[in-house]
Amino acid sequence: MKQLTAETFKEYAQRLEKSGIKQLGEGAFGKVYQHPTLNNVAVKIVAYDPRNRDWLAFCRKAKGNPYLPVLYGVQTIHLDNSRDEAYVAFMEKLNPCPLEAWLALRSHVCQVSGMHDWTSQKAWSTVYQETQDPGLRQVAKYLSKAQRTSLDLTQNNFMLRNSNQLVFVDPV
Repeated sequence: MKQLTAETFKEYAQRLEKSGIKQLGEGAFGKVYQHPTLNNVAVKIVAYDPRNRDWLAFCRKAKGNPYLPVLYGVQTIHLDNSRDEAYVAFMEKLNPCPLEAWLALRSHVCQVSGMHDWTSQKAWSTVYQETQDPGLRQVAKYLSKAQRTSLDLTQNNFMLRNSNQLVFVDPV
């Protein structure tokens, strides 16, 4: 675990950018950068949130699930000599998710669950019970029990492998 001092999450991200590391994407609670030496690796930095911690732990535990990102390592960093933490995940570099792939998954979940709101845990509970796809079933089980009233299933929280496999990168 790397100890950082006198630095906030925002300052840490700025330091990475100033050092020439290319930003690939950004969300509400984190940023994704190109690894400085490995072209096929992305570095995701996420502000502390128990849901993010639990999602990363689930991804590591479910290694080999085609719907989950491959994680090469996860570090917790402490910021500003306080209780503030962030997670740094070294993961496979993925491609943006095309609208058609995201809509297809949403349509599938709504059809299987019989619900219009595919962000509900109830919808994913039904998918868990009904789907025959073992990888999707494993993800559905996790999502059906996530500590959220609504899941964050926007298109930006999905990516695509070169093989066209849809990957859940940050649904919580």
